[in-house]
Amino acid sequence: MRFVVRHGPAVYIEQELPANVTTSEQAIRHAGTLARRHRRHVCLILGSRRIWISKTGQVVASVESPDKSATAPFIRLRGSNIRFLFRMEPINESEE
Repeated sequence: MRFVVRHGPAVYIEQELPANVTTSEQAIRHAGTLARRHRRHVCLILGSRRIWISKTGQVVASVESPDKSATAPFIRLRGSNIRFLFRMEPINESEE
């Protein structure tokens, strides 16, 4: 399970949910709290289902997609088929 936070126009950053969040209900609660605390729109991705959460922490939409790869929000430049989605991952300093 993961979520995508809208940080601004055309700026989406994907993150994994914490390890202690194991159920859909916990994920929705966690994403709602995060959205409310940081005043950001959040898209929670649960398999082929995406749940959109407003800045106030309320679920505003739930969409089921037959194509799991199409569930994450992304940006696309005009005239291009290339999708952009930024991911936040911890830096492993031992690999540097």
